[in-house]
Amino acid sequence: MNATRSLFVRRVVPRISEPTQKLPDQEYARQKAQNAYKWLSKDAKKTVDEGNKLQPTGFFKITLIRSCIGLHPKTRRAVKALGFRRLQQTVFRPQTSDVAGTILKLKEILKVHNVKQPHETRVKAARGFVVERPHGFTY
Repeated sequence: MNATRSLFVRRVVPRISEPTQKLPDQEYARQKAQNAYKWLSKDAKKTVDEGNKLQPTGFFKITLIRSCIGLHPKTRRAVKALGFRRLQQTVFRPQTSDVAGTILKLKEILKVHNVKQPHETRVKAARGFVVERPHGFTY
């Protein structure tokens, strides 16, 4: 009984020599921008290097290639924030640091390309068009 009692008395408490320090807001923003820098196109990097204000010069073409079933709820919210609703869906987002940061969080389940202009992929015909002959039907 003495051995059991001594185990309960001696607890292993981790020692913290220094309190953890939070980064200042400016330093945090600089590190976040530095991580997002590598995702930018050459034109956007040139704009940043010249010191001009960054306007999105291109777009990210992002495709969801893996399901987010079983992932953390924060990860699922990030997928939804990018605008995905289903697998193999492609969205276009401007090349900004916040979008690049979100892509970095989800890099395992996305496929990303840099494009100049977003193009729209239509599955349906535009309004005003009439289908004269349905597919697969022969006269």
